[in-house]
Amino acid sequence: EGYSQNEDNVWLLGYIPNGNNCEINFSNNHPDTISIFNKLCFFLVDASICDTTGNLLFCTNGISIYNKNFDTLSNSQNFNPGWATNYYANSGMGIPQSLIIVPMPGGKYYLFHMSAEQLLNGETQPLNLSYSEIDMSLDSGLGGLSVKDIHLYDDTLAFGKLAACRHANGRDWWILTHTYNSDNYVKILCKPDSFYVISQQIGSLALANSDILGQTVFSPDGNTFVFAMQNNIIDIFNFDRCTGELTLRETMSASDSTLGICGAAISPNSRYLYIDNNNKLFQYDLYSSNIRNSEKLIGVWDTLFSPAATNFFLEQLGPDGKIYMSTFGGSNKLHVINNPDMPDTLCNFVQNQVTLPSYNNCLPNLPYFRLGSLPGSLCDSLNGIEELHSFHITSVYPNPATEFITVNYNVVEHKQSQVRIYNMMDEIVISINIDPLLTAMTINISNLANGIYICQMVADGLVIDARKISVIK
Repeated sequence: EGYSQNEDNVWLLGYIPNGNNCEINFSNNHPDTISIFNKLCFFLVDASICDTTGNLLFCTNGISIYNKNFDTLSNSQNFNPGWATNYYANSGMGIPQSLIIVPMPGGKYYLFHMSAEQLLNGETQPLNLSYSEIDMSLDSGLGGLSVKDIHLYDDTLAFGKLAACRHANGRDWWILTHTYNSDNYVKILCKPDSFYVISQQIGSLALANSDILGQTVFSPDGNTFVFAMQNNIIDIFNFDRCTGELTLRETMSASDSTLGICGAAISPNSRYLYIDNNNKLFQYDLYSSNIRNSEKLIGVWDTLFSPAATNFFLEQLGPDGKIYMSTFGGSNKLHVINNPDMPDTLCNFVQNQVTLPSYNNCLPNLPYFRLGSLPGSLCDSLNGIEELHSFHITSVYPNPATEFITVNYNVVEHKQSQVRIYNMMDEIVISINIDPLLTAMTINISNLANGIYICQMVADGLVIDARKISVIK
């Protein structure tokens, strides 16, 4: 099977509005840096994608989308509305990992995106995960939005932390993010003509003020998912590319958490995890039975200013097999792990190795495009879990509620399924079997105290979907 090799060939960087910014081109299997005049500037996130021969198609900073000619992509105005979009209008979105692009058959691409709103408690958080569809046949081949800002999931979400992994069938994609102040992962299975939303409660809480920095990453082989949070909590999961199921392998912390976790990346051979905390870079062996005990200190910030501080920040595996690291202070340097498949200092970490023609904070948020189907998996080539993912909650109303809620859902007849309501102590307070001949149920909640509850759909013991509900009397 042939899988794309060049979608991540061009990286666009730099935060100078209407000025000379930077393109990194990997066509020659090394990072050629080019100064370009670009009205689009990138503050803390960017996403771009090329065709299979490595030519840029479009790029976005979370505020605007530009085509390959650096003109506004057709019909893309106001594609990502929200308070944060207005606040960062002149600099590019200030939410790391809040954008990611995946290819679909037929010259179409899904762009997943989030903005944020100001909450009553003073926090600024995303309130939904949305997608827009780019059709490259529009506007004479320059592309345009055929679908704009469709909400896939409405709830208070963690700050960015979007990651993507190709499904085991080699065509579809998994998109993962996390809800705010909870242990709930939101997993979107995206197919060429449909989406399925699955929730799973597992791992550590994404607490308030712990999600601004940090990074999520899949291993290139798709078998490992890492959620590294600013508060020095690092959850390492096994990931099933067929079902989307996460299994917690280890929760750990780096030995030095003075400045909190900033970035994370995994080596091309999927063995070594790299974590940085702004001043130090650590390596961990994912093959170890005790990952935390395998920690190696790879580098300590050399205190260079160029002209801003070159502290360690976000990490991204490049198409040349090296891991690149941006700088927290917004300098004109990139740090590089040159041989990330090698243990300890043999990985050859070089600070300030790449000099950019512009000042920069971020790196593109990219999936690993080179991952294909999983030979011998339980997934039927394109239908493996189609039936399971036709299960989901379509709505819960009213919300907030006082005495009754109505839960609408899709079901599969031969599955043993229930609707369960949990309180915030993870106790089941209501459990009702689903009649497979019906698509809705009304539940009496008059005995529940005021507060926040989780309404789950469970099929054969597996949590398929979940919604947060408020009881107010």
